[in-house]
Amino acid sequence: MIRAGLDYFKQAPELRTAYPIESPESYYYEMYDYDAIRGRLLAPLGPGGDRRYTAGVRSASALDALELDVQTAAPDAVLIADGAFLQRPELDEYWDLRIYVDVSFETVLSRGTVRDAAWMDSPEAAAHRYRTRYIPGEQLYITQIAPATRAQILLNNEDPAHPLITRR
Repeated sequence: MIRAGLDYFKQAPELRTAYPIESPESYYYEMYDYDAIRGRLLAPLGPGGDRRYTAGVRSASALDALELDVQTAAPDAVLIADGAFLQRPELDEYWDLRIYVDVSFETVLSRGTVRDAAWMDSPEAAAHRYRTRYIPGEQLYITQIAPATRAQILLNNEDPAHPLITRR
């Protein structure tokens, strides 16, 4: 099994220029390097790929991309990818199975504020970012893509101790 998170394929901030950097649009349209996700992770692991992949690219700047270790997958390897916006058109054709983890925006705000307050200035700063950037960006995704309706498995994760599969 190979686990890869989209958070390891973010665009360098100076490459995100079409929208204000703290806007929901920048988060939704510009945060991730979809070319790198496809070219360095999904295509190599897909049919006809050479199985040589990397689980992430960190862009320190527009000119300096830092690739994580290149690895060779076993012929029977299975990729499990997690992250935001996985069903965007840039990636959707690569998935054999789509699982959508569903939580309310109230839960997103609560969990995100607690988690991100550790690296932000305060819980209030984290909550502000969720209210003004992350949640509105996720709303763009839900409106445009409707990921819950397209996923083969829908998992309600309001209570992490008791996740509930609501559709198979």
